[in-house]
This record gives sequence, structure tokens and C-alpha cells, in this order.
Amino acid sequence: MSITFYIAHYSPVPYHAQINDQIKSALLLGWLRPGDMLPSIRDLEKETGISRNIIRRAYVELEQQGILKLTHGKGVRVVEDLKYPSDSAFVKRCEKLCKETLERGEKLGLLGSAFARLLYQMAIQEEQTAQRFYYVDMTQALAQERAQQLSVSWQLQIDSATVEELPEILQAANGSRLRIFTNHFRYGEVSSLISSADDQVQVVAIALRFSEVMKEKMQLLPKGSSVIIFLSERDFASYGGVILAEYEQHFPRWIHFKVAAVKDLKDVRQRTRGDQYNLIVLSNRLWESAPSEVKKNALFTHPQLEIDVRSAEEARISAGILV
Repeated sequence: MSITFYIAHYSPVPYHAQINDQIKSALLLGWLRPGDMLPSIRDLEKETGISRNIIRRAYVELEQQGILKLTHGKGVRVVEDLKYPSDSAFVKRCEKLCKETLERGEKLGLLGSAFARLLYQMAIQEEQTAQRFYYVDMTQALAQERAQQLSVSWQLQIDSATVEELPEILQAANGSRLRIFTNHFRYGEVSSLISSADDQVQVVAIALRFSEVMKEKMQLLPKGSSVIIFLSERDFASYGGVILAEYEQHFPRWIHFKVAAVKDLKDVRQRTRGDQYNLIVLSNRLWESAPSEVKKNALFTHPQLEIDVRSAEEARISAGILV
């Protein structure tokens, strides 16, 4: 399948964003499907008259979001295992709503694109008062970092909060719609704070993956290495087995992993006294309170995780953020 690109040269929307939005819309509406080829940068330059640097920027941004795959000499392709809504009835309802809204605007003598800009501004104002988006994590630093990443990628204000702050946010929402994103480890804990009768709050899980820096650190460990992962007692009770399985699945088999629960950093020192470990991994909750001498010590590290862009794309769609 293929799409025809339309560039609004006098629109305030940057050219690369127009290209991105048209590709996302085409995927949502089924005009593009996973595995489909897109025009090369050179061909799209001829088709639209837009410089290849701008087109490359659009394509690269979509590649970073896990939507496209750029291969030198082979062109640009929609990622084959990309998951977009298969609910054709939902897509048809979206199309019908758009057409009916534009038709009603035209009957009032409104230009469709101008009316769309008015609708966009009103939607932003409405979201600020009646609908909020949050990314929730164990520490404020992690929540802020991941909320910022999603905000930039989705062009939407995503606020940050810790799990401990969430009950107060829910109480203050006062009937407003909330979309809460969290990582797949925290999904159960966050969901348990939401009343099953509260249909105004949606919790969406986003998978995390180990960063390349973390992978390289593990790869450099000698065979037969022993690594201990320390979690707070609270986290160990909820996720100890899951965390261990993640490390064993994603890192070399020659590494022996162990997960243990501790009360604090003092407890860590007592638990490691006399034992020979090649690496000590402190949970991010413990790492946040660790002194600088611990953070500078090569024996210590913490889980270096990043948002899985493919999972984030699926979460975006499931939360109703269509383009």
C-alpha cells in the first residue's frame, strides 16, 4: 500500500512534523501497514519539493519511535512487527467523526483546516483542565526523565509523579480524566491504587529495556562472574523474581545473578562484607540516596533502563493519542 503526501507550505506546522503526522495517520487508518515500503528520501523530495534534510529528519524521528526502519541501499520500510489497532470498527468511527465534524464546520462557512486549528487550541485548553497525563515511577528523577522523553515524542504535556505521590493526585483529580503511564514493573502496584469503579483513570504499561551502556558493562565481565542485585525490602517482595528473570534473560549466561532485599545502604555493606562480587547493582531507589563515593566506585552500579520505543508507540495508541 502507499500514501500520497500533502504539504501545507503556509502552515505553522513544520514540514517534518507534517510528514510524521501523515505517516502515523495512514498507519492508523490502514492506508499503510507494517512491512510496507515508503518513498526513498530522494523520491519524497521530488514528490513534495521539501529538502532531503527535512525528510531525513522526519524519517529518523519515526525510526527512533520504533515506527520506521531505514536501511542503506534498501530504502525505508514500516517496521514489520509494529502493532497498530486491528479494531476496524474503531478506525471507522474515528474516520466518521472527523468527516462529520468537518462537514458541520463547512455548513457554518468554516474552512476545514482553519477550523481544525481552532479545535486543536480548544482541545489543548480542555486537556489542561479536564484531562491530565502522568508518567509514574519509583523516583522523581526517573519519572521526570521518562515523562520528558514521552512529551517530546508525542508532542504532549506529560507530567511526572512518584508512586507515593499518586494517591494525592488521584484525590485532587476530582472527576478529571487521567491517563497514567508507568513501566511494566510498576504496573501492578500503580493499578492497585486505582479504584476498579473509577472509569476516569486509565493505567497504561510501557516496557523498559536495558541501555547499551548497561549491556556493554555486563559483556565486559569475565566468565563466571557473580553479580548481586540489591532491592529495597518493599520492591523485593513485589518484583524480586521478575527482576532476576529479566537479568538472566538479557545478559550473558556465564554471569551468576543473585537478588537480595536490604533495608538501606548500611545493610548493603553488611551483606557484602567478606563476599566476592564482580558487580553490585543497587536499585534506583537505593542509588538515589547513595553517597558520591559509592557512585564513583566501579564495583557499584544501578539499573540503566530506557523506554522501549515500540512499547511506547503501542501505549500511545491505546491511550487515545492517535497521532
